[in-house]
Amino acid sequence: MFDEPIDAELEHDFELPPIPKFIIIDFTLVSGMDASAVDVFADIIALSKEHSCKVFLCGLRSDFKSILSCGGVKPSRKKNSMYYMLSFHIDMDTALRRAEDALLVTVM
Repeated sequence: MFDEPIDAELEHDFELPPIPKFIIIDFTLVSGMDASAVDVFADIIALSKEHSCKVFLCGLRSDFKSILSCGGVKPSRKKNSMYYMLSFHIDMDTALRRAEDALLVTVM
């Protein structure tokens, strides 16, 4: 989602989508998580921060929050933190509502 076209002069038959402002990942149906998954989420969050994209994780069980936290992946209020762009939400509806509200603020 964040990659530039390999060759800017190359004609495409399709238009590339815009860089997202939010990524919402729903964990409602997830049954397990290991250290390699935590590393992947850390990479996703780092890449998102580079592009000013907020990451919302929703539907996390408390044990998943603990696993992520042990791996260093936890929301931060410090603007210089890699995890400033990360937030946890109870469910998908709450995450979508927050993203919609933020998008409406930027439009108005």
